[in-house]
Amino acid sequence: PVVLEGNLDDDSTWPSTIRAEQVQPGAFNWSWIKGAVVRKVSAALGRPVVIEGNLEVDWAWPPMVRAEQVRVGNATWSKEPFMLEIRRLACRIDLHALLQGPVVLPMIELVEPVVRLETSEQGEANWTLPPTQTAADKREPGALPVIERLSLRDGRLTYYDYASNTRISMTLAEVQATTTGPEQRLEVEGAGQFADLPFRLTGYGGALQDLNDTKPYPLQVQLVIDQWQVDLNGTVAQPLQMQGVAG
Repeated sequence: PVVLEGNLDDDSTWPSTIRAEQVQPGAFNWSWIKGAVVRKVSAALGRPVVIEGNLEVDWAWPPMVRAEQVRVGNATWSKEPFMLEIRRLACRIDLHALLQGPVVLPMIELVEPVVRLETSEQGEANWTLPPTQTAADKREPGALPVIERLSLRDGRLTYYDYASNTRISMTLAEVQATTTGPEQRLEVEGAGQFADLPFRLTGYGGALQDLNDTKPYPLQVQLVIDQWQVDLNGTVAQPLQMQGVAG
């Protein structure tokens, strides 16, 4: 805020004394822009997004955005209203990179996320989002943000196939995903519980930008469940649809 002290001069010019007050950005209440953020994210995903808790911005560098009680809507054919629920979400945004074009997120942290993956009786996957690109966006198709580090804590993942009435669920105690090197190749480590058995997961993949490419996505995964170990070395033709595994 800028405070003007004094009256306008006779010729209606500004007074000579102008005092600027310094404000602490962290004390600003960001809740008033929740509606704008929700509309933007909902339009980008093609799904309704709700932020029921607080929305805050920490102006440390790079800035961090925190949101509580975040929910992402499910496919219209699902019996569950939300595909994703997150108790607390935090992410840092590289403003310098944002001004140059690409979106760079140095860190994303998810606390107590609940992910519901489902397949309809017709074989539709609820994680396949509808196309929402505008004409301007289509100049750079498939441009994903660069995520340098993703941390997940105390999560739950379920998968339900309506056609076969098959349900699989697991808890995720901790998952760490990072991208390394100039190509931003993906590395994932995680631990949790599957069907009452502890498991550990290690995975290596190609660049995040290749997820939307037409060529097969390289993937190496090692999964240890209790006394069993499964290793997969191969490719996935459609990684975002989880289809076309060859290895």
